[in-house]
Amino acid sequence: MIGCAVAYELQKAGVKVVLLERGTIGQESSSAAAGMLAPNAEADQDDEFLRLCLKGRALFPQYLEELEERTSQRVEWRQSGLLRVPGSEEEASVLARRYQWQKEAGIRIQWISPEEIRELEPHLKPTTRHALYLPDEANLDNAQLTRVLALAARSRGAEIREHEEVRAPILDQRRVLGVTSTVGAYYSGTTIYAAGAWTTRICPTEETSIPVIPVRGQMLALRAEHPLISRIIYSRDGYLVPRSNGEILVGATVEWAGFDKRNTAGALERLLQAAVNLAPELESATFTRAWAGLRPGTPDTLPILGPDPFWQGLIHATGHYRNGILLSGITAKLTAELVVQGRTSFPLEAFSPDRFHVSARTQSTTR
Repeated sequence: MIGCAVAYELQKAGVKVVLLERGTIGQESSSAAAGMLAPNAEADQDDEFLRLCLKGRALFPQYLEELEERTSQRVEWRQSGLLRVPGSEEEASVLARRYQWQKEAGIRIQWISPEEIRELEPHLKPTTRHALYLPDEANLDNAQLTRVLALAARSRGAEIREHEEVRAPILDQRRVLGVTSTVGAYYSGTTIYAAGAWTTRICPTEETSIPVIPVRGQMLALRAEHPLISRIIYSRDGYLVPRSNGEILVGATVEWAGFDKRNTAGALERLLQAAVNLAPELESATFTRAWAGLRPGTPDTLPILGPDPFWQGLIHATGHYRNGILLSGITAKLTAELVVQGRTSFPLEAFSPDRFHVSARTQSTTR
């Protein structure tokens, strides 16, 4: 998805793009996610990352209208909020503190009573605890969005070459001149790595590689006889996301399992239990499907955005971990600004790949 979004923005700016995709568009984490646009649900502090995420979410209503006008394809989208339900008194205290600082930061947030929870979502398991209600959180169909972004990029003139895997960068001194693929060589003034969990495999050298780690996420879908929830329900053990086709998505595990995309019995059992704990009527729901994806994780869980500190002509747009859908549009806009203008409208220092290589860069400079 990130690659398609970047291609679309660059073509809008008049930059010719060739996008290489190792498989088919959307076959990896772009389609495996739940499509949540929920920057506040897990935020523990008001920092640059939260501000980037908020900008990313705010962009979507107009962004989706623009894509629909361009492609005549509508992406399912609903901004019906998120309910964060605590599973213990200790967690309730954590959420109460989160409510205080987010309210002071100007974020729309409510600390609602058990009675108000029942009014919003009558099919949830009754509770005696308060919960967080975040009315601006949203969700969309991420698989649809990926397809529409690819269509929009192509309509602008981007060349998207599927089933063509990047093998290595083409290097000259300290400059990246392009890449070689399973088909041939491509030369360009700027090369952008948006390879997700596979980024580290195509870095120029091991010493200057970017630490992107595959993090498996397993999910499943259920279908109840009648609608049970109308918004995202989020807890420490899992979440529920309603879709317009009647499915309820249940997610998600966080596992360091390398490039293994299997579904496992234990993980699915825990997800099912988490779903039933939130909404007991889901015990009789129909199990429709299960899947897994590989998130591009980083050591500090922040994305990697901006110019490579060692290699001229190389820009990174990767490492989005659990926020790739949310940050797809804003990443694309900022990356296009960097290519076209040489600067961005939002500071990227906190997300620079340079943060992983300060000591190595110092040693290289002093040699």
